[in-house]
Amino acid sequence: MKNRILLAVALAAIIAANTGTAGTREDIKNAIITVTPIMGELCKALKDVAGAIASVVFIWAAVQWLSSRDDPGKRKKAQDTMIAVIIGIVIIGLSISLVDSVLTSMGLTKTTAGFC
Repeated sequence: MKNRILLAVALAAIIAANTGTAGTREDIKNAIITVTPIMGELCKALKDVAGAIASVVFIWAAVQWLSSRDDPGKRKKAQDTMIAVIIGIVIIGLSISLVDSVLTSMGLTKTTAGFC
């Protein structure tokens, strides 16, 4: 997967360099359209993995919280873990929204860019 990303970035750089007007908005848009299907698949995979990890950690923290009856230290640690998981999920969601907004402002849509 790492090789695909490097190949896509190199391909985008070559495309931008070969146009003779590298760096124009249209060249950048074309390079992003070339690279984003791979990045989109990576983003989807990372989003799925992050969701799975967050679910497991949240359930583990909930079990710890339920089993820590008389120990306030363990209960506090479990609560902190659950809060951290929720904050992490919010950050992931906001970052996906930010990327989507940037791509939309560049005139790319999810169908043309293939992103998350």
